Amino acid sequence: MSSTATAPADDPARLLRVEPAPHWHGGGTLSSATWTWIIAAAVPAVAGLARNGAPVLAVLAVTTATALLAEPILARLLSAGLGTGPRSDAQALLTGLLVALTLPAGALQAGWTIPVTAASVAVLARLVLGGYGNYLWNPVAVGRVVVELLFADRLRGLSAEGSVARELAALGMGVACSTSAPDGPRALTELVRDAFPPWHATLWGTEGGEATAELIGGSAVAVMAAGLLLAWRGQIDLGAVASALMAALVAAVALPIRPGGQTFWFPGLALHEGLPVGCAYVLYHLTAGELLLVVWLLQGDSVSRPLRSRGRRWFGAGLGALIIVLRLYGLAATAGYWALLAMNTVVPFIDRATRRRVYGTSAL
Repeated sequence: MSSTATAPADDPARLLRVEPAPHWHGGGTLSSATWTWIIAAAVPAVAGLARNGAPVLAVLAVTTATALLAEPILARLLSAGLGTGPRSDAQALLTGLLVALTLPAGALQAGWTIPVTAASVAVLARLVLGGYGNYLWNPVAVGRVVVELLFADRLRGLSAEGSVARELAALGMGVACSTSAPDGPRALTELVRDAFPPWHATLWGTEGGEATAELIGGSAVAVMAAGLLLAWRGQIDLGAVASALMAALVAAVALPIRPGGQTFWFPGLALHEGLPVGCAYVLYHLTAGELLLVVWLLQGDSVSRPLRSRGRRWFGAGLGALIIVLRLYGLAATAGYWALLAMNTVVPFIDRATRRRVYGTSAL
């Protein structure tokens, strides 16, 4: 449709072009949105730098440089036609920052191939899966799980056993962990007292073990600050975040653990000698590891999430619950990224189920 009443038909500068729905309502541009995301991603990156210093700076430098170099090279090789202008560079910079947040602080100590591969695969995944605005799976999550598949032994070798995520996974699977007590409440007490760092430390990103194994984007406080900035700028859906956190909380409270091989349901309600050890167990689930990074930042990617607010709430609920399920029963280090990819896969079905219908019809 075009407005031609006051403009010549051959004057493209004065034609009103209306594209198919959905429309983006707002005064921002793609460039401003991208730079908002870059600033937000820099918040947990700076927090990680403050905690661990030079190793984090090195990982950030490698992932961002790799993404900036890989973008034009891979685009040319794949004939993607993305160019190397400001739009492409800003997206590549954002990809490099987000990839770094998913890696441990000592990733370079385990081999330079880890951050290089993660950033390269993330860029490649975006280009191969459809390019800007078309990919189904979150490219950053793809890069992280590929690195875990290729270099799992190196990444595990960064620290001794004992991180919160590993201990929670061992507890859920009923395998060897820092407690052998068959009684659920007693096992939780031993973990919280003897194996886990102080809970407030997980708010700042310290999971236990050595500093090299700490997640660069593991500061709950910094991630939430970044998420609130994005929410203020209208870049993420707080309803989806709330749904994810609520679903994760319910799953952590209810799903069984197997201390000493004995199945114990509703560990989040456990009391031991009058102490709410179950509450502490749930708080560790919510603040340790990659859960908040995935829930607040990565799920907010506007391309790989559902189109409508109701669908985004469904998406968030599924994501939060699935993270806890995967963490407890087999994927301690990358549960959040696998859960995100799984939910990305069902986005077309969510969009179909939540589409708006015209009154009196069965179609859009």
